[in-house]
Amino acid sequence: MKIRLSDGDIRLRLNELEVATFLEGRSITTSVADGLTLTLIPNEGTTPALENDGSAHTVRVPASEAISPSMVNPRMYESPPGVTPHMLVEMDRQR
Repeated sequence: MKIRLSDGDIRLRLNELEVATFLEGRSITTSVADGLTLTLIPNEGTTPALENDGSAHTVRVPASEAISPSMVNPRMYESPPGVTPHMLVEMDRQR
């Protein structure tokens, strides 16, 4: 998982195995640095959320709104306008 944070945006780029794992309804965790982790969880709600518990950060996105990506359209999920932080989950086409 590649992570980009900037000015109220969170962008997560997943490799093919991570895409399959997420679409099966399972979470993905990656180590960022020095014990800091980020977990992407497909949740059953309809609202995306960002949670912080010390060194563990969790991004929850509505599983019902995630779509299977393709090389033409790599986007799996994008939060609705006005949601802060803006969240984008997509397939990494460079892998």
